[in-house]
Amino acid sequence: MDKVAGISCSEPKYDNFYSPENADFYKSFQYGHLNRQKHHIRLIKILPTAPDELIACELLDQIPLVDVHPKYTALSYCAGDPKKTVPVLVNGCQFNVFANLAHALNEVRHLWYQNRPNNDEGLMLWVDQICIDQSNPQERSHQVGFMREIYASAEQTLVCLSTEPSKGEGMEWVNQCINTYYANGVVDGLDHLITKSNSFPESDRQLKFNPGFLAFVEILSSPWFTRIWVIQEYLMSACVIFLYGNKSLKSGPELKFMMDHLLFVQSFIIRKVMNNNAYDSKALMALLNGKLPSIQRKIASLWYLFFSRGPRTDTDPYYLSTSLRDILQMSMHCRSSDPRDRIYALLGLTGPECTIVPDYSPTMTLKKLLIETTRHIIEIEDSLDVFGDIAYAHSMSSDPTIPAWVIYWTVAERGLVKEMYSGLKAAKDTKADAVFYRESEQGDLELVVTGVMLDTVSRRISDVNGHGFIMHHSQKGYRVETSLEIESGDEIWILYGCRWPAILRPFGHKYRFVQTAFVPMEPHQNLIPNVMKGGVLDAVEKGELIARKIHMI
Repeated sequence: MDKVAGISCSEPKYDNFYSPENADFYKSFQYGHLNRQKHHIRLIKILPTAPDELIACELLDQIPLVDVHPKYTALSYCAGDPKKTVPVLVNGCQFNVFANLAHALNEVRHLWYQNRPNNDEGLMLWVDQICIDQSNPQERSHQVGFMREIYASAEQTLVCLSTEPSKGEGMEWVNQCINTYYANGVVDGLDHLITKSNSFPESDRQLKFNPGFLAFVEILSSPWFTRIWVIQEYLMSACVIFLYGNKSLKSGPELKFMMDHLLFVQSFIIRKVMNNNAYDSKALMALLNGKLPSIQRKIASLWYLFFSRGPRTDTDPYYLSTSLRDILQMSMHCRSSDPRDRIYALLGLTGPECTIVPDYSPTMTLKKLLIETTRHIIEIEDSLDVFGDIAYAHSMSSDPTIPAWVIYWTVAERGLVKEMYSGLKAAKDTKADAVFYRESEQGDLELVVTGVMLDTVSRRISDVNGHGFIMHHSQKGYRVETSLEIESGDEIWILYGCRWPAILRPFGHKYRFVQTAFVPMEPHQNLIPNVMKGGVLDAVEKGELIARKIHMI
């Protein structure tokens, strides 16, 4: 392993807005070149220092991954604000790290020396911010594409859930629950660990929570659970250990079963308390009030993560799909500092059919990446079912120049029509057979598809109903249900390869996608029956309607 000393070098270009500024470090220190063919990585070794001294580490450069598999530890943490930094020493040079990373390194150091006090070799650690040259877009692109192998080859991954010092009561409570589970042999008997009584009281007004349970709720508020990178980091790791408040918890089969039970129980209790205002103290109100939607999203995220680890089959209800679209949908609640990471962070989970590679160069704009990703999904699937994910996405887009047929994954939410009516096939089993076209070299990419125009929207007839839909009428008398407002003059189309009707807005001789829709069955002799089950394509086969090519922009 090569030990790198500080070396004078010319000032590099530093363009990573999402990482702490380290221009002075890059002036005085030079990373070695990482050979892609040899699968080079870097590691750091945490050096012994006093608690009140700067964290110091030794950088080990240009290491073939095969030489250290599985002899190192990977770190997973929530980076946080790049403007909130703490200095550490890398080979004697000051380096600004995320404040959250400095906290995580302290947690790791405490665990390491607590469990292995006489280990003279020290802890070899892979940490993204230090081990990847953040001033080099080409290296960042390569190492991000290599992240799956880095986490999979580590002996273990340490996950730091905390971002500041704490007492770790929530982790102690979870460990107590696990011990109770194994002692009793069943999941029953945990009520007294959640509440201050031996069973759930019949009266909500008597409900008082165990402080350990409240501390566990606070752990679920950790921003780690909404980081897009944690999905790959957690699922690819051979062994995961959670850290919080100088306490640790190993992820294993027992934790899977416990988390399944506890998260559902917790979700039930929180809903019960919020609905009945049965707070036992002002502290509980402050803890839960306003946090419920966020906590419930994190519950769903954590539950999915625990049950997605390990080998699965496609008949398993928790089977982890390798489809990029499925993975993007599953992770819609997650966030990233660099919006491009909303896609790049998941590529390590996809199958070999996915040809997108990370590219952090300035020429790979978010707009270009979103277009490339949507095009890739449409071409791989030969389907337009991805349109079911645009219900909210494009309306929330901050860039009006992005074509309306493109999924804006960085802000996307699940389409309501897709969620409610996933089993229907308005276009039967047709394929998209889509073509991508540019009128000029500088022009935006257009999507050419085949479709059948059913009717034109005329007026709105009702506000949002119990299912979250707005009702409209068409000129011929069809009822159209949509999750967002549409306009008079919008057209109802059945697009080949899309299982839901699409609302398109004429734009000259071209169209802009608005959203998917639901067209209920109407007992009217002049209307096409069974629109949601292929009735429109049946009419095409009978010569009653005509399919044609259209350009979508």
